[in-house]
Amino acid sequence: MIVTEIRATPLFRDAPRSRQRELASLVDRITQPAGKVLTRQGELAHEFFIINDGTAEVIRDGQVVAELGPGDFFGEIALLGDPHRTATVVAAAEVDLTVLARREFRTMLSRFPEIASTILSTASRRLVTNIRLTEAA
Repeated sequence: MIVTEIRATPLFRDAPRSRQRELASLVDRITQPAGKVLTRQGELAHEFFIINDGTAEVIRDGQVVAELGPGDFFGEIALLGDPHRTATVVAAAEVDLTVLARREFRTMLSRFPEIASTILSTASRRLVTNIRLTEAA
């Protein structure tokens, strides 16, 4: 992935320019068609995803609980704690994704504290939402 694409990714945009090349070396970029299951609830997690273009639905226990679009990310919860996916994510339209494998995700967290802070904050909010959804069921 080239540095220009890193600068266009909201999660990475504020990283120091001098470190954006390092970020570029950690990620891959893929495109998936509409209807493609990107993660499946309960399965072991191996990647973290950032949506560059397109939309995806987050499905938990058979119910759509969120829609994600450009700039949103997913997959962090299972890479931070319990290694099982907490939700199924399906491409609602063709999606262009930035992907980090588990090792690269952990490298990013350790080398980029400002990015780690954003990811941890989002994961925390999502875990609270998951608890509320579980309690409501």
